[in-house]
Amino acid sequence: THDVAESAVVPYPHDIFGEGIFAFIILKDHAVNKDEKDLTSQLKNLVKSKIAAYAVPHQILVEFLLLFKTIDLNLAIRSFF
Repeated sequence: THDVAESAVVPYPHDIFGEGIFAFIILKDHAVNKDEKDLTSQLKNLVKSKIAAYAVPHQILVEFLLLFKTIDLNLAIRSFF
């Protein structure tokens, strides 16, 4: 969507699938106050329609990275794990 400034997708251990898909999202300033459920739903639908249903992230983290907008995305991801 036009609300995403940066994103990163990483695998994580998943009990059923072996590996799950985890998406870290940094929003643009105008999208900060939007509904998180609506945004994640839009992102999942976009991935499903543009790529494939199996590529839809199992988890999407939006709110956490809003605190780190000025920090490099790689640094934020490393500190999360």
